[in-house]
Amino acid sequence: MIHYCRCERPLSVESDRLRRIVREHQIDYAIYDSIAFACDGPPEAAEVASRYFRAVREINCGSFHIAHVSKGEHSDQKPFGSAFWHNGARSTWFVQSAERAGEQHVLRLGFFNRKANLGPIQSPVSLIVRFSADRTEFQRAEITDTPDFEEKLTVRQKMIYLLRRGARTQAEIASQINAKADTVRKTINRAKEVFIELNDGRIGLKGHAE
Repeated sequence: MIHYCRCERPLSVESDRLRRIVREHQIDYAIYDSIAFACDGPPEAAEVASRYFRAVREINCGSFHIAHVSKGEHSDQKPFGSAFWHNGARSTWFVQSAERAGEQHVLRLGFFNRKANLGPIQSPVSLIVRFSADRTEFQRAEITDTPDFEEKLTVRQKMIYLLRRGARTQAEIASQINAKADTVRKTINRAKEVFIELNDGRIGLKGHAE
């Protein structure tokens, strides 16, 4: 059961009403769309972000908040506005959409974890969304299937996705992920808990049998 609650005032003003709705309907999780329209001031102000998060805590319900991103370099790292939007969240994800030529009524989504307070950064996730007249279907996909998403992966992440399909030499890894050989070598040395050098010199993933 999904409940929709229309809000026309800032979240700091609506929090009492929303807390009552959460309690009456025993709501476990809420989605807020979107932060910018729920602010009681400019999103660039730290005190506005602080009041927003206090209101969320008062509502007392697990929640997911949709935010816009700024334009320019590194715009995919943090939400638009004060740094407190990123700092105050337990986890933040950047979501990117992409379309592939020839696909109709299909949307590809890439999810990239930027912050995680309760554990390690999660691996990127990709979903294919298909729209029809009477339903919307979601399907998991490999993040590397969409070039726009693959570009956002780190060298370590690209190596992991590549080596899931089998061990490779360092030269093959560098060539297939378009990285410098020295960068690949350093990545292997820094993540020995992930990568392993086999007897024949190829590099594999720990826990993956050859």
